[in-house]
Amino acid sequence: MSIESKFPVNDWQLALEALNDGVWNLNVQTSEVWFSEKWHQTFGYSKEEVKTLEAWLSKLHPGDVADGTDQFERLLRGEIKTYSTTIRYKEPSGDGYKWALSKAIVFDRDQDGNPRRIIGTHTDITSQKKSEQALIESKRRYKALFEYSAAMICTHDINGIITSINPYTLELLGYTEQEIVGKPVTNLIHEKYRHNFALQYMVEIRKKGKASGIMHVVKKNGQLAYLLYHNHLFKQSDDVQYVIGFGQDFTDRIMAEDALRHSMETFSSVFTYSATGIGLVSPEGRWLDANMALCEMTEYSKQELLNMSFQDITHSEDLKADLILVQRMLNKELSTYNLEKRYITKSGKIIWILLTVSLVWKADGSPDFFISQLMDVTRRKQLLDEINNKNTELQATQVSLQKKITQLEELSHIIAHNLRGPAANIKLLADILKSTTEQTSGTADENSMANLMSSEQAIAFIHDASTSLMNTLESVLMIAKISLNKEMPYDDCDIEAIAEDIKNQLHGLLVEKKADFELKLGVKKISYPKIYMESILYNLLNNALKYSDPQKDAKITISTRPEGKHVVLSVGDNGLGINLQMYGHKIFKLNQVFHDNKDSKGVGLFLIKTQIESLGGTIEVKSEEKVGSEFTVTF
Repeated sequence: MSIESKFPVNDWQLALEALNDGVWNLNVQTSEVWFSEKWHQTFGYSKEEVKTLEAWLSKLHPGDVADGTDQFERLLRGEIKTYSTTIRYKEPSGDGYKWALSKAIVFDRDQDGNPRRIIGTHTDITSQKKSEQALIESKRRYKALFEYSAAMICTHDINGIITSINPYTLELLGYTEQEIVGKPVTNLIHEKYRHNFALQYMVEIRKKGKASGIMHVVKKNGQLAYLLYHNHLFKQSDDVQYVIGFGQDFTDRIMAEDALRHSMETFSSVFTYSATGIGLVSPEGRWLDANMALCEMTEYSKQELLNMSFQDITHSEDLKADLILVQRMLNKELSTYNLEKRYITKSGKIIWILLTVSLVWKADGSPDFFISQLMDVTRRKQLLDEINNKNTELQATQVSLQKKITQLEELSHIIAHNLRGPAANIKLLADILKSTTEQTSGTADENSMANLMSSEQAIAFIHDASTSLMNTLESVLMIAKISLNKEMPYDDCDIEAIAEDIKNQLHGLLVEKKADFELKLGVKKISYPKIYMESILYNLLNNALKYSDPQKDAKITISTRPEGKHVVLSVGDNGLGINLQMYGHKIFKLNQVFHDNKDSKGVGLFLIKTQIESLGGTIEVKSEEKVGSEFTVTF
């Protein structure tokens, strides 16, 4: 039986037409399969890899084997004449699959009608399938993009009628789909901008095929929204054209830019026209910008400052404190700081500045620039210094006046105490002389004072009393002269020479007291009024001799030493000493005597204390009974 008689003409032609594709032949009874060379070239498998039906099926995608089984069995049963499906072959490299259009017919049956041989073709349709899959995927992605994108997407026809709009846009604008779709896109535009938008947008989209810009859209609640749009014109045919529009809500950015613009304009006005100096400074200290007030303050032009750093014009004594504060701010220990410092202007003048500094940071957390505000407080500092000086002078004057009041009180006591006695004696003696005169004329009583003293004796007593009175007056005048701070010339006082001169004056007393005299001079000359220095040393040495201990030989030590900016002079002895706990508060008072000595009047220590303090010095004493005393003078 010929092939033509067993198979219809159409089926036989189909087999012949498939010869240009990969041809396969399956022996149903033995499961052996044969593939043409074209098939092996197309799908990449060798003959040894696909000799049996089982090996062949192992090269297919598992899902395709299951999907094609039902149709294949129907072919075997004769229910259908032609088997046709798409299958996927694994790439021999394992990297993917190739698509094939599989067609087959039963080529031979046995006497009972059971199929013995099947012949078929495999046509490589990988490219076609990929295109179909790409189209499907593109549609799927577009649908997802349209429905789920957080961007505005809509379409409208060539006349501007909206045909679709995505959920995000509806949510953003507050409208429903029914309120938008089928309406002109210009209905969404704010009426202030609607006419110009309609003219410009539609002309541009038709001529150029695309348009972009900012739409001023009114939301359903009446609020204005700024939308940045990019729209494109697409043509399916000359008669079918549509526009896809993409938009972003730019409202927050526009508002932020407006706020930033307003802020910058405000800052620019403040920066430019402020009477306070304002400068922008880099983290390294270089001037980035400076306003007119700062330039006038420092006497530098803006360009000159921009070529300098703040360190260049800061007074060297103030720079360290400023740099420490700058570093603390860079370390984020401070958010701002205030400092009074000095700048040196272009002409070399020193000005005081009240500086307030803040730091602007970049988004990445690094320092951007400092904002420095500077106020010239030179005049205020000068006034404060003048006030402080005046206060210091007033305090010194107050202390001096208080001292003078105390001294004047003590002077009044001197006058009352020291002059009362001599004056009373002179009056008494004058009365005696008067009585003597009256006795001579015979008018006096026998018991009158004239009988008690002769006129010669009275005159002698008057002389002594007047001499005492004059000495007292001289002491008072000397104390008053010192107390009133009369200007005294300063001399280079040779301490050793002055001490030797005083020793000569007190020679007899030195011999009587068997005194040992020692000099320890760390400073040989002291700048001081010589008359005061002689008075101080004379009184201190004289006291040391007068109040020496009769039970032992006197020992007196004069020493000097530097102490900072001052010079210290001390006179120590091993004499009787003073009970400071009992008399310490009186020791430098006038007319205070602490030992029985007929020559003591209590004036010497008061005089030298007055002299020393009138020139800004101090005197102190250390003393212990039966051990000795040491008087220390600081000049």
